[in-house]
Amino acid sequence: MDPNSIRTEKTTGSGLFLMLLVIVIVAVVGVVAWVFMTYPDVVENLIYAALIILGAIVVIAVAIWLFTLVMAVPYYMKKGESYQDDVSYDMDDIKSVKEVRSDDKKE
Repeated sequence: MDPNSIRTEKTTGSGLFLMLLVIVIVAVVGVVAWVFMTYPDVVENLIYAALIILGAIVVIAVAIWLFTLVMAVPYYMKKGESYQDDVSYDMDDIKSVKEVRSDDKKE
């Protein structure tokens, strides 16, 4: 490796950004802790809000599931099942595909 071809770039910007990120995270944790200590009802209200949102998500998921269930019934009633009666799946009928390309013409 030629020492003249090595280029070094400063990482001051990345370091400052990481330091700022740590300061912001510590500040947010401090503000949240202060709010929880100052207003004890906030935790209870957040739990109620989370339960309401979770309940709404469950209700919407069940409604979508029921809708797809109802829509699938006519499809399956009409579709039926298909079988091939005149086909033999005997192991002797299987041909090797070794050294065969997909663009070769079939014989």
